[in-house]
Amino acid sequence: MKRSTLLEGYTGYRLSSEERDLLDISPIIHAQILFSGRVIHEFEKALVKLQKRGLLWGALHPSFGMEIAASAALRALGQKSRINSTHRGHHHVLAKGLFALMDEDWNPLKSVDELDYYDRFIQYMKSICDEILGLRGGVCSGRGGSMHLYEPSVGVHGTNAIVGGAIPAAVGLAFGCKYNDSGEIVMSFFGDGAINQGTFHESCNLATVLHLPIIFYLENNQYAVGTSSKSVCAGDVLALRGVGYGMQLFQVDANDPLAVYYAITEARDKISEGGAPALIEAIGYRPTHHDSPLPGSAYGYRSKEEEKFWQAKDSYIQYPKFLMNQNIITEDNLRLLDSQIETILDEIFGRFNQISKIPSEWWPDEQRETRPYLESEVKVDPYERDLVIGMRSEGLELQNLHYVNDDWIKASAGQTMTYVEAISKITEIWLAKDDSVVVWGEDVANFNQGPYGATKGLMKQFPSRILNMPISESAFTGMGLGATMVGIKPIVEIMFPDFVLVAADQFFNQIAKARYMYGGSLNLPLVIRTRVATGTGMGPQHSMDLAALFSLFPGWRIIAPVDASQYVGLFNTAMVSNDPVLILEHHTLYSKKANVPVDLNYSIPFGSARVVKKGNQVTCIGYGGMIPKLIEAAQILANEISAEIIDLRSLDLPSIDYETILTSVDKTRSIVFFEETPSSQSIGKQILFNMLSASTLNLAHPPAVVCSLNVSLPVSRPLEQTAILSTEDIVTYLRGRRRK
Repeated sequence: MKRSTLLEGYTGYRLSSEERDLLDISPIIHAQILFSGRVIHEFEKALVKLQKRGLLWGALHPSFGMEIAASAALRALGQKSRINSTHRGHHHVLAKGLFALMDEDWNPLKSVDELDYYDRFIQYMKSICDEILGLRGGVCSGRGGSMHLYEPSVGVHGTNAIVGGAIPAAVGLAFGCKYNDSGEIVMSFFGDGAINQGTFHESCNLATVLHLPIIFYLENNQYAVGTSSKSVCAGDVLALRGVGYGMQLFQVDANDPLAVYYAITEARDKISEGGAPALIEAIGYRPTHHDSPLPGSAYGYRSKEEEKFWQAKDSYIQYPKFLMNQNIITEDNLRLLDSQIETILDEIFGRFNQISKIPSEWWPDEQRETRPYLESEVKVDPYERDLVIGMRSEGLELQNLHYVNDDWIKASAGQTMTYVEAISKITEIWLAKDDSVVVWGEDVANFNQGPYGATKGLMKQFPSRILNMPISESAFTGMGLGATMVGIKPIVEIMFPDFVLVAADQFFNQIAKARYMYGGSLNLPLVIRTRVATGTGMGPQHSMDLAALFSLFPGWRIIAPVDASQYVGLFNTAMVSNDPVLILEHHTLYSKKANVPVDLNYSIPFGSARVVKKGNQVTCIGYGGMIPKLIEAAQILANEISAEIIDLRSLDLPSIDYETILTSVDKTRSIVFFEETPSSQSIGKQILFNMLSASTLNLAHPPAVVCSLNVSLPVSRPLEQTAILSTEDIVTYLRGRRRK
């Protein structure tokens, strides 16, 4: 293998094959790579035909030009591996599945239909085809389509429509593989556009810091839609972006499948021996437009001469010629191969030959795809979600948990604990009883307690499971998503909710959507904790409460425990949830003590609001740090106004306990939401709108939402106190409301 150094002093190589390298790969492996590449090519040609006939709904991003390279890469990676990919990922998904389903010594030059793998090939490829077409039989039940393909049984952990969006999840997959000691290697495919994304750099750094078994595979097809990568990517060798992260670096020609095979093999072997993660740049060419079968020249952003130059190098054409010239295969072998591929594809696509439109019974069942409105008196919520939806059915039983109400908690309380002590204690319990639980975040393993005492002493008890993270919220948040795919239950700490916005894509495009877009087959037991610092002088960029923002994205559970006993019960429920859970912890509550049951194995159901104080004149609704203020205001007004106080506890819109709210409002005929957030970030407005849209409320006063001033919170103490809704403001408002 000919080598030339990329950069002196670094482990970086440009690999290009020589004739003698051919003999180091068995003829059967060459035949397998050729078979996979030609299957992919013909599969995508068939999809293009369906698209032209109007049978393919949505986008289609062909992988023409990279079929052979992907096949060589995934054959070299081996079956003991996992991958994720991009919007242009058919070739990765098909090759990974084919190599996962076949024996390593399978010879595709024999008659395919006589082999045990034949039916498995057909079934797998049909399920990929159906998903691309959005049909019921797809791997994601038609929910994900061409850009969101997920089949973990063969090691495919999701293709992804966001450029660079899947890379942090690949880091999580690799973390899980290392943690589980599975011996698996992870490979994340992405394009040249992703290498300019911050998530790429965060992920490379995190993977190297944690010594993870991962290969980052850059498919440089030289164009991002119609923009040449040379015009937007600094540096001639994109692989050198990994220099600063101490990675293994390789650059290869994607039309040189032997070089691709060797690069992956070397990177894989070194990682297996404890070496650094690898970054491989495979330079190829995308002959067609971004999402069209037409060439780029048809859209005017490149020349026909350029396309002809690269067409002459295309490994789909040149690789079989090379194998025939070296007497690895014959023309008869190639004809047999193509004949067998035609037979396979006919079984997959033949059902579309005689139809002009997809039959309705092929589409996903409507009742499974859209949750109906609740068939109750209050039709306010388009997402029917009860106690058990989104829960691991075996979770409560296996963890010896039991659902309780607030009367049980009061009757069972036998110890006093602060809010932050409850966080640390219940986290310790879960770490002790479940080896798959891992905690990570910034500084969580420092100071013997983490930033705020929430991991107090845990780093000594569980030194390998309390992990400090770099200041890379996108990477370590997305790492949580990938880790859940291989059985890890992450508890992730985000120092302040404001920092969530740094990782917005991972929170809202990735985690929130993953369970649904991957067909409901993915359980996502991810808990993210964050400290709401409203009223602590932390200023405009450390003081947000993002409950309302999170509630806009279906998929998240959001909870806001008010005291230690509530925290324990809601946290236990979060830990048996298949949905990702965001816990909002108001910092002013951390030092407050509460009575807690001695046995902490109890669970408070999501979707159950709590009547904190009974009253009959006005229903006051809040959550988190607002509840103590409402209680204090009610005590001040005890001789003037009988206020009923409701703590929402669950804040995602599908889990709002409208029944408890409306029962109270029927009695008081008055409702006010009180929130510390600015009015522009109010969740109460959404809840009230749902209620008014779907119910007839018999009110003596107009409903209201009372919030803090609509400004970012200042650092100045008097200015901050003026901006934030206070107990005095609540008292003044309720007195004025009574007089009207």
